[in-house]
Amino acid sequence: MDPERSKKIFLMKVGVTAIVIIIVAAWSINLKNVWLTEGRLAADPSNDQAWSGLKTDLEKVLADTENNLAGLQERTKRDEADKSAFLDDVLAGAQKIASTTDEASSSPVFSATSSPVSTSSPATTTPVNIPAVKPGSRCPEYIDCMPTVGAPRPCQVPAGCEGITTIAY
Repeated sequence: MDPERSKKIFLMKVGVTAIVIIIVAAWSINLKNVWLTEGRLAADPSNDQAWSGLKTDLEKVLADTENNLAGLQERTKRDEADKSAFLDDVLAGAQKIASTTDEASSSPVFSATSSPVSTSSPATTTPVNIPAVKPGSRCPEYIDCMPTVGAPRPCQVPAGCEGITTIAY
């Protein structure tokens, strides 16, 4: 082995040993002060008073939280009952309207001869390209989805017309 290398290894061992001895000595000197501080804290009655004060504060906070939680649960149950009553009223009204309206259920929504856009007043604006409705069907023959300037056109095929209506691009 090279004498230079063995000299470096020896210096490294001496340095690490010296640092370890310094750390152990500082720790043992400080250990005496740590034990004295812990003894003073254990003998101090003000710490017991501080802990009892913290304990009572924590108990108050927990009691308030439990009361608020109980009130919140009560309000939630009351709101659910109100919603249920409201929905029951809406359902009863809808059933009443459905049972009294025989005319609306017997006539079709769209007929083959009716126009999809009302032209009774000149103030209403009609789209430029209205798709033609196939005779005897409520589905349009095609939907014009060509890009235009301005507002976009809806390009969705109505429900139930998937096989009948085509989309024109």
